Amino acid sequence: MQNACAAPIIIIIIISISSVYPLLHITTISLFLFLQHLTLLNPGGANQWQKVEEEE
Repeated sequence: MQNACAAPIIIIIIISISSVYPLLHITTISLFLFLQHLTLLNPGGANQWQKVEEEE
């Protein structure tokens, strides 16, 4: 359930950062999209997360 809990937390962090530092808003979104892009490039990444969840 870590992934299900992590997504809302990440969104909240992005919103809070962007509200305090508006200039970093675009940078934060760019980093977030870049991390998602890396995850898409690594097909084994999602499977590794699922394996960790199953073990717990």
